[in-house]
Amino acid sequence: MIITELCSQFYNPKMYQEDKFLSIVTSLEAFHREFRDKNLKVTNLNRYKSLFEEGRTAFNWLLKIPSKGRFCRDLRDYRNDLTHNNPERVLKTENIHKLYRLTEYAKIIVVTAILRELGLTNIEIKSLYQKNMIFRKI
Repeated sequence: MIITELCSQFYNPKMYQEDKFLSIVTSLEAFHREFRDKNLKVTNLNRYKSLFEEGRTAFNWLLKIPSKGRFCRDLRDYRNDLTHNNPERVLKTENIHKLYRLTEYAKIIVVTAILRELGLTNIEIKSLYQKNMIFRKI
C-alpha cells in the first residue's frame, strides 16, 4: 500500500492534486503504522511529526520548513478537510498552491523514510538529494 500510494502519482499524470496529496499522506500514515508504531491509537498528527523529526536532517536544508508543528498540522487539516469535512475550503485559489507544496514536501518525507528503512543514514540521503537533484528547491 505504501509504495502503491506513493507511485500512483507517477504513473497517473492526470491525477488531481487533491488525490496526489491524499495518496502521499496515506503513504506517510501507512509507513509509520507498518514500520514505527502499529498502535492504532496513535494520531496521524503524531505519525507525521515522528517521520518528519526522524528524517529532518536529510531534507530540511532543502525544504526550509520553519515549524514542524505547523507543517504537520497543515498536513492533518488538509487531509481531514479533503476526506471528511470541507473540500471546497482547500480548493480555493490561494490554497491550491499550498496543497501542491504540502504534497511535494510530504513526498520527500516519505522517500526519506523509505530510504532510512532500507538502511541509509540521513547524511547519506542528504548527499543523494544534493548530488542527484532528485528533488529541487520547491
